[in-house]
Amino acid sequence: MDLAGAAGVQPRVTSTLRSHSQQAHLYKRYLAGLSRYPAAPPGTSAHEFGYAFDMLVIGDDNQNDLGSVWQAMGGKWGGPNRDPIHFEYPGFSPPGLPATSFLYKAATFGAGLAIPFRASLALSLGEWISENPTLAPAIENLQLLGVPIGSYLDQSLEEILGIFPQWVLDILGL
Repeated sequence: MDLAGAAGVQPRVTSTLRSHSQQAHLYKRYLAGLSRYPAAPPGTSAHEFGYAFDMLVIGDDNQNDLGSVWQAMGGKWGGPNRDPIHFEYPGFSPPGLPATSFLYKAATFGAGLAIPFRASLALSLGEWISENPTLAPAIENLQLLGVPIGSYLDQSLEEILGIFPQWVLDILGL
């Protein structure tokens, strides 16, 4: 905003954090051909998780320049032809389930997700959990959410990768 303002291109943020229902509405408009800009399916948009904003400036060349600057700073930009107003923070990847935002936050509440070393895929899930005691609160919360972690404690991490959805693997640090 500051850079665009200093350049005199009158930046306007038109969208930031969106609810699931707002994203669904925008997606339906996009599918119906009623929107100039694309919209991701609900549950997959970086806007729903606070990782994106839409910003307009005066002039297509200025919009493209701003997108290039954002990319040079490490951000993701929608591109000059596809979605030039879309600016996304680095690090977002769409979750596996529409409700993942709530589930992910609930499961990771009070638990650090940074795992200090890479897992050997030969370890069992139980061994992995015992080697990473910081996962204990996340494991408890996953169980409260109905994820049957206890049923898979003897299976190797390699097997686990094909069983659980990505959001659970992320919580487990796999």
